[in-house]
Amino acid sequence: LCGEIIKGAGANFQYARVACDLADRGAFEAAAVPASLGELYRLYLDRAFGREKGALEGMAGTSGDARDALCLIASMGEPIPRETLRRAMGWRKRDEGDFRRDLGMFLSETPDGCVSLFHKSFSDWLWSDEADVYQCEPREGRGLALGACLASLREDAGGMSRFEATNLLPLLREFKGTHADDLREALGSVGLAERLEELSGDGRLSERVRRREEALSIYHTLAQMNPEKYLPREAKSCNDLAELLSKMGRYADAKRYYVKALSSYRSLAEDKPGEYKPDVAMSRSNLGVILSKTGHYKKAEKMHRE
Repeated sequence: LCGEIIKGAGANFQYARVACDLADRGAFEAAAVPASLGELYRLYLDRAFGREKGALEGMAGTSGDARDALCLIASMGEPIPRETLRRAMGWRKRDEGDFRRDLGMFLSETPDGCVSLFHKSFSDWLWSDEADVYQCEPREGRGLALGACLASLREDAGGMSRFEATNLLPLLREFKGTHADDLREALGSVGLAERLEELSGDGRLSERVRRREEALSIYHTLAQMNPEKYLPREAKSCNDLAELLSKMGRYADAKRYYVKALSSYRSLAEDKPGEYKPDVAMSRSNLGVILSKTGHYKKAEKMHRE
């Protein structure tokens, strides 16, 4: 049996891994070793749910739940918090435990309690026609993720997980045709903006920039509705985003946001000069630094003098 598995695997480690696991469970004999990785995946799923050929039905209380959960995990391209998975599926912890028990071969778990699929070849197979009754649709999975993120926003925006806070607005924009009201709700959430700002303190610079951009989009919406209350926060958000962009060497983008911050602080200083003139000076100084870095020395000097 081992010889047949090695022959079928060639240089495909994933094939050998799954085949050995199934062989150890007595799933096939040497004369009937599956010819491809896809056949192994199908055999594993069929055995997991006691079917020779059938869908993942009746799992965790609702028909199709397990397939939907796999679709959700596969569609997002990043580990998903177990709590988010339960929220999306309407599961209790016991239901999630059953899912992880039956499909543990296909799941990986991070130390902080997030789950993902164990290998890209499995998600690719799920999207393919070869998966047949197990086939998944990426947009369907992202729709489930959106539902969980929205529920978290309404429950406690400030307590949203990193996954939920950073994926909510991109998902809403993807589904804006059917979620226009939800998008407006999210863009009016101070709690979400503050959570995104909090999350922008760590991670890769590109991720931090994306979170700052999303927070700024919320403050911009709020400032349009109530400038007296939210224009200062929009101006600060512009300044913080420009600072990150400058660290990345994206000076043209940094300059654009520093200009926006300066314009906002000038407007605020017209009504409250004592409170906002220092911010105007700071913005001029920041803009002068960017102009200097891009070789515009005379403009930089003028900005600093002003």
